[in-house]
Amino acid sequence: MKDIDSFAVSQYVRILFWCLFSSLFISTVLAYRMGSLVPILVGILISIVASVPLLFVINRISDTFGSLYSGRGTGATLQEQLAGELIKGKHLKSEKRFAEALQTVNRILEQMPEYAEALLLKAQILSEGFANNIAAKDCLKKLIRLESVPNETTRQWAKGMLEDIDMKLRKEI
Repeated sequence: MKDIDSFAVSQYVRILFWCLFSSLFISTVLAYRMGSLVPILVGILISIVASVPLLFVINRISDTFGSLYSGRGTGATLQEQLAGELIKGKHLKSEKRFAEALQTVNRILEQMPEYAEALLLKAQILSEGFANNIAAKDCLKKLIRLESVPNETTRQWAKGMLEDIDMKLRKEI
């Protein structure tokens, strides 16, 4: 977010200087012909006021062409947005705030039910925080059946955790 803000500020400053330079040039010529400093002051005022709508127009154009070249809009994808929520869920789990972590993961899975890393985290929360190994096992089975697991490591973690849960469940019987 800080990079975006600094980019916007530098873009505004560039536009302001561009407007200021051109208006000062024109107003200096007018001031010389009129023999007064009023055109210079008016030129400075116009350049400051004109730079705001100009910045808006340039941003709209760059958003349009930027999305054409990159193949997507300027906003984050759903997966990228949910990745931030997943980090929040992991943090809550590490602080042993299992109820909040489970709520966070459930919100993620409502929007993207086949999000492999969220399913793994939910299984961990259910097993560690609530000792609900049966529900955790269901999450892990669903994860293992997914065709769209982003990397094989996640699937291997799920298989290992499923074996551990199966051993725990056998000991309970």
